[in-house]
Amino acid sequence: MIFPRSPAGRLRWAIREALVFAGILLFWIALAAVITIVLQLLVLPFDLLGLRPGPMSELVSLARGFQDLVVPMTVLTSGLYTLVRAGTVLIDHYRRTSS
Repeated sequence: MIFPRSPAGRLRWAIREALVFAGILLFWIALAAVITIVLQLLVLPFDLLGLRPGPMSELVSLARGFQDLVVPMTVLTSGLYTLVRAGTVLIDHYRRTSS
């Protein structure tokens, strides 16, 4: 990976990297939303009939707990991406200078 020399090129590179981080955040938000919606739909017939869903209600509360994990999972995934990206840049730089 060769960094662009021009300020405009560096800005485009920074925007692309920021979009990767935004994509990671949106992935975790979407996953939490899908899990919550699916579990709510599974419990809905029980609620409409006035029945107690039993273990299903625990799954719904677990899904709500998963929503609290969205930010930590985003930070963890983004940190891993940053480490891999930095390692790639360092390896490319080492190969370029050694040859």
